Amino acid sequence: MSLVALCSAKGSPGTTTVSLLLARELARRLGRTGGVCLLDADPDGGDVAVRLGLDPVPGAGTLALAGRHGIDDGLLLAHSQRTTTLPGVAVVAGISGRAQQATLDWLVRPLADAAVRSPLQLVVDLGRIAAGGPASVLLERAGEVLVVCRSDTASVVHTRSALIRLRAQGIAARAVVAARDDRVAEEVSMALGHPVAGVVPLGHGGPFDFAGPRLPVASLRAEDRALQRAIGGLAAFVLGQAPALVTPQVAITEHAPDAVRLAAGRLHRPEGEEP
Repeated sequence: MSLVALCSAKGSPGTTTVSLLLARELARRLGRTGGVCLLDADPDGGDVAVRLGLDPVPGAGTLALAGRHGIDDGLLLAHSQRTTTLPGVAVVAGISGRAQQATLDWLVRPLADAAVRSPLQLVVDLGRIAAGGPASVLLERAGEVLVVCRSDTASVVHTRSALIRLRAQGIAARAVVAARDDRVAEEVSMALGHPVAGVVPLGHGGPFDFAGPRLPVASLRAEDRALQRAIGGLAAFVLGQAPALVTPQVAITEHAPDAVRLAAGRLHRPEGEEP
């Protein structure tokens, strides 16, 4: 199994949207040569099911109960659902509320063990990651870890902190920037001190926004060529067919640029402390 983990450091920069689009593009590219499974492993779960109009059962909850002693691709597919919105993708729906966290505590280790055996291409939406959370097991086993962020300073600051933490765990992650203009890639990469695997032009209210319940994913049309190109490039990177979009000269262990360092100081300064 090739495991791709998508996550974010803070807020909602578009991790679920990128996960949905990436899973669909991988299924399109792999065709009959392999299957794709999308798993909602966000601790706050449920978004994937809501956006695709799916029921939570079968899903992560039933998979955790059935697979606590071991998971194989047959079991994974048995607890997934299919939708015409994502052709070729088996979707394992998450659970909203506290039950999702308990489910993940049961699920992550057998799922991580299965990742080295199954021929499926697994795309996991981890949502916002926290230090020492259950997601760490999946991150360590993932072939690619993609941290989705926006191009604003606050998002870059928090993403940089997450990348440093992941690097300390021995996890090599890349950023995916949710921005309209791919010219921000180099600037964001330099600020992060880390490679940017892609820039995805997420819309606002368009067919790819996934902003509300049961919003379908329309077929990629001519006017969506920028998004099609971006997701295609990200899928090519995941499949090892293309390099990262930008790889900075400055290593992540070196000092951040002044603007990012000053922003970090303002964000993390204890209350009442003078600059």
